[in-house]
Amino acid sequence: MYCLYIVKCGAALKCAHNRLRLRWISGLVPGIREMDGGLLEGTTEQELIECWGKEWRTLELGLEKNESGRLRGSRAIEEIAQRHPGRHVLVVSHGAILRSTLSGLVPELDVSVFLKNTSLTRLVYTGKTWTCELYNCVKHIDN
Repeated sequence: MYCLYIVKCGAALKCAHNRLRLRWISGLVPGIREMDGGLLEGTTEQELIECWGKEWRTLELGLEKNESGRLRGSRAIEEIAQRHPGRHVLVVSHGAILRSTLSGLVPELDVSVFLKNTSLTRLVYTGKTWTCELYNCVKHIDN
């Protein structure tokens, strides 16, 4: 199991460890940290409108570019795959960085749908290429 930071993903990791009987954390991976929100970090939409107006989305507010997240995340996942060839690995992170990463690893994958909280996505690495067998699955909580 890998995660961005133990504090951010602690509950998800503990659940996976207990329910799936997975080996505890293999490592913390800063490369899959959440996308940098720039000046938007910690603000509500109402605060954004009050500060920058209704067109705040058109302004340059220091958001990390998708390409930056795509490269950073893809590189981190590639490194993990190289450390564990032929093994199953669980990576826990945030939806935006995971979507960017997936678009880098599996360019043909449609990642236009936001990832749901606690969703599962399964990638398979053949040593040369990545394929996505499951995307954004929440069957484990749809009861």
